[in-house]
Amino acid sequence: MLLPPLKLQRAAFRANFQSAEITDDVQLFKLMLPHLTFFLDATKRCGFVSEELKDLNKLGGVELKALQGMAAVFAGQAWCDLNHLNLKIGNSGAKVVAEALKSSTTRFLNLYNNDIGDEGAEALAASLKSNGNLSRLHLEGNNIGDGGAEALAASLKSNGSLQTLWLHSNNIGDGGAEALAQSLKSNRSLEWLDLHSNNIGDRGAEASHFEEALAQSLKSNGSLGELSLHSNNIGDRGAEALAAGLLQNRSLQYLRLSPFGSSLWLCVGSRGTPGRQALEEAEKIKKERGDDVCIYRE
Repeated sequence: MLLPPLKLQRAAFRANFQSAEITDDVQLFKLMLPHLTFFLDATKRCGFVSEELKDLNKLGGVELKALQGMAAVFAGQAWCDLNHLNLKIGNSGAKVVAEALKSSTTRFLNLYNNDIGDEGAEALAASLKSNGNLSRLHLEGNNIGDGGAEALAASLKSNGSLQTLWLHSNNIGDGGAEALAQSLKSNRSLEWLDLHSNNIGDRGAEASHFEEALAQSLKSNGSLGELSLHSNNIGDRGAEALAAGLLQNRSLQYLRLSPFGSSLWLCVGSRGTPGRQALEEAEKIKKERGDDVCIYRE
């Protein structure tokens, strides 16, 4: 069965969270009270608040704002945004959030540009294995490499709630991307995976292991609706592998790649480029059989 148009999914998603978001500090504090001791212990145990700062009165406004954001996850606030804090919570802050995710009912979590690295991503991944509530996770711009991506991929094999995972603008290479692609064979919840602006792509004249793994996973995956790979190094061999996978996939609606002929497309773009021909032919065939699919070149 085809997914509803993604634009409608996104609109419904935002409407649900806006109605569930806790905007009143007093209400948040009341929800937080039962978890307060555990939360403060976690901040110290994970190294986010040092022993020298046991007295919260000594913390500055920026630190308190970060603590408030993490406290919202412990309290189970549906929409938790730890972006724009003017303070990168780092891997220690990510570990605090990971402690909360083990039992939190939070559904949207934005940790964009917080420099959590592989260590922070691994902590979050460990919690995702048992978390059954989080549906959207933003980890873009966090200096995550293959180690963090591999840990997240392992968690996707057992997690059944996460629908959106943004990992763009990190340092993920073919090893981490291949692990994520492999996880799609067994994962049945993920609908949107964003990997643009990483270090993924062809190895010379052959498709990378990631592209081959992704092509195989697309043949059996029935949940993924959007995949962003632009600003990587996808070339002809990779495009041909993706085209073969697309022909046997019925769920993917949007595939985002770099423009043919750009510096990010390894082979010079032309009407005769094998990768371009393969993708355009796959798109044509899928549309003819009634699939809702569009390949963007960004």
